[in-house]
Amino acid sequence: MKTLILSAIAALSIAGSVSAQTAFTYQGQLKQAGQPFTGTADMNFNLFDSATGPGSIGDETHNGVQVTNGTFTVDIGGSGAGWDLNLAGDLWLEITVNGTVMTPRQKLMPTPHALTSDTLKLPFDSTSNNFSSVPTFKVQTQGTGGAIWGESSNTGANGVNGYNVATSGAASGVRGVSNSPSGYGVVGVNQSTSNQAVGGYFETTSKSGLALWGRVNGGGAHTGSYAGNFENTATTGLAIGVQGYCTSNNNGFGVRGWHAASGGFGAGVLGHSDSPAGYGGYFEHGSSNGVALYVQGKAQVKVLQILGGSDLAEGFDVNGEVRPGMVVSIDPCDTGKLAASTQAYDKRVAGVVSGAGGVNVGMVMGQAGSVADGKHPVALSGRVYCWAVGGADGVEPGDLLTTSAVAGHAMKATDGDAAHGATIGKAMSSLKPGETGLVLVLVNLQ
Repeated sequence: MKTLILSAIAALSIAGSVSAQTAFTYQGQLKQAGQPFTGTADMNFNLFDSATGPGSIGDETHNGVQVTNGTFTVDIGGSGAGWDLNLAGDLWLEITVNGTVMTPRQKLMPTPHALTSDTLKLPFDSTSNNFSSVPTFKVQTQGTGGAIWGESSNTGANGVNGYNVATSGAASGVRGVSNSPSGYGVVGVNQSTSNQAVGGYFETTSKSGLALWGRVNGGGAHTGSYAGNFENTATTGLAIGVQGYCTSNNNGFGVRGWHAASGGFGAGVLGHSDSPAGYGGYFEHGSSNGVALYVQGKAQVKVLQILGGSDLAEGFDVNGEVRPGMVVSIDPCDTGKLAASTQAYDKRVAGVVSGAGGVNVGMVMGQAGSVADGKHPVALSGRVYCWAVGGADGVEPGDLLTTSAVAGHAMKATDGDAAHGATIGKAMSSLKPGETGLVLVLVNLQ
């Protein structure tokens, strides 16, 4: 037989009164060639009063112990060995399997290291939710390992499952508490290196419930305290500290922050970045026309930098067919609306429809549902491309531009008096005489 390796997955289960303890249950795990052993084995259990050396109190042999998938359970002391487990001092158990002594000896503890069972039900009552009270069930360890280890090889099962069947009150399925300043009440770790592995998963079936609730308790100021802290230490790829995901088609939120205090400075969500090229907050939308950020209320910024466009526009409804780059004027027959300009030196000129020549609109103002709204962004200031006619003199950078008789097209203003009040702005590119095309314009209505 190949080398057998023994490890204790349970040590002592008390079976008798404390005053006359003579029996206990031992549970262990046996491996052969690194794999869980299945079969039978002859075992001897020898009790010592020291971790090494002589001092045997007595021994007991169990032949043909059944081992299934590496796990076995043996009741020791029930055959009349008469061991007194209440002797002063510590006790160690030496186990021999098929003639081979397993090392080291295992110390017997008054509290189990671990228990394994298909079903473990404790008929005791713990009436307090305070961790300083006597618990229903307590597992304690003095080593570096965990006091409880839950493991499952089933693809749909949980290693540890906590369930509270109470229908009211602040009942918890699982609660973790730590007294260490750098400790964690509950830690979830996923060691998978592939796919979207999840270290912690929280779910609620309540329509108004919260799958995860974080809270900071205590009075006074808590500088730098967080009800929830999520960290991603990846150095490559798209690393995300917090990701919110929502599939609701009815006013759902992937992430929601709420500041309920009625006074002082507070923020529902705080984003911070120490990287010179980073972002304190980043928002994106999967649709090219989608809204990445919507603010209900007042938005305040110290510096606003727009990277997607270069003009200041308002939304207008325009009568007739127009396209980006066309010059539009006030429609005298329809209040608040515009139409493509059709006459030279039109003092009703309002601006240029944004978006021509690959230069997008920068900022659009308007009031939804009012006369100050519309689907066409019309540049009132900034740089846009504008359709123009070259005329007899063409267009050169610095020329003042005005409306022309060609619908929606600008031209060079040669009559200063007529151009007063009808100027669109200054040309920033040229157009040859007789040509029709796009001219870059610095819009400045006057």
